[in-house]
Amino acid sequence: FDPALSPPMKGAGVYPLVSSLNHSCDPNCEVAYIDDAEVLVVVKKYVEPGQELTIAYVDTGLTTAERREELREVYGFDCRCAKCAPPPTTAGNGAKMTKRNVAAAASRKRKTAGEDAGKRNAGKKAKKGEGGKGCVIC
Repeated sequence: FDPALSPPMKGAGVYPLVSSLNHSCDPNCEVAYIDDAEVLVVVKKYVEPGQELTIAYVDTGLTTAERREELREVYGFDCRCAKCAPPPTTAGNGAKMTKRNVAAAASRKRKTAGEDAGKRNAGKKAKKGEGGKGCVIC
């Protein structure tokens, strides 16, 4: 947070585009107030095309606990940005438990369960009124 970008307050203003920027404790942008009625969004680090622009709603020099408490009390949300997120846990085999890994494991489990059901019902013929014409799963 650069105090030089925020002159002493002389009033209040509503800036719809700036207010639509989400928070990060490791923001890639900062808001600069110019003169009495202008505001600029200043990019502070490289931003990939399509990457979300973020600003810090609180002083990033605070501890994680202090930042999260202020965000909860003032803005009403629990911060889950990359800087506040707990380090990823690892599975027994040392693989990181990311959302992608968890989703892939769940998909494999569903696929395996479906294959097992197909094997159990393979060769069975449906009785009349049970699942229609030749359904092997019902």
